Amino acid sequence: FQLAVFPLPGASWTATRLLAGYMLLYDDQGVSLVYGELHAHCDNTAGFAAYEDDACKVQVVHLAIDTNTCVSERVGIDCSCFSLGDHHFSTRTCAEKMLWLRAISNVKVKLRHLAATPSPTELRFYRSAVREQINSLPPTGEPEPVPALLPRRRSNLSQLPRAGPGLSALPVMSLQASPKPDSGGFNGGGPNCQASEPVALLKDNGSDGGVPPPAE
Repeated sequence: FQLAVFPLPGASWTATRLLAGYMLLYDDQGVSLVYGELHAHCDNTAGFAAYEDDACKVQVVHLAIDTNTCVSERVGIDCSCFSLGDHHFSTRTCAEKMLWLRAISNVKVKLRHLAATPSPTELRFYRSAVREQINSLPPTGEPEPVPALLPRRRSNLSQLPRAGPGLSALPVMSLQASPKPDSGGFNGGGPNCQASEPVALLKDNGSDGGVPPPAE
């Protein structure tokens, strides 16, 4: 649906409409979808009505707006909730909420300064200004992807260099043992030991203990 600014043909009670659109209403009966409508000021008061649908034939809420009417918004990330008097509403987007709050605030400013009831020409100017703001709203079609508010931290392991063009693999330390210089045997070496040539183990008869070579 689109936000509206013009009154409905044949519905005289919408003649002073400034802004209208669907929103959610929260009350003691739960949450329901309503069609809200803001009216221009008249005789030091303004009005806000909520209907069952955009036909505006069944009214479910009517609020009188004066200089003492409390208007507030709920603070939160992309929050679209606001309060008007004792009633709580929620629009489709945060941008729509700000448009409603701005329109209601402008009406209250005129009430505070005891502005005269607007003429049909002035109402056209008011609606033109509201329509300009509606056209500047971001589109409300497919929701745009929102990046993570708390992105996952990359592991330090991913920062290690890898072998590839222009890069060499990380060196691997040898843990081979080195022979004792006095006994000819092997001694377990530490990480800093270097490898030596293997030494053949001989039996008492002078032959090694390996597998005999194949016969020719």
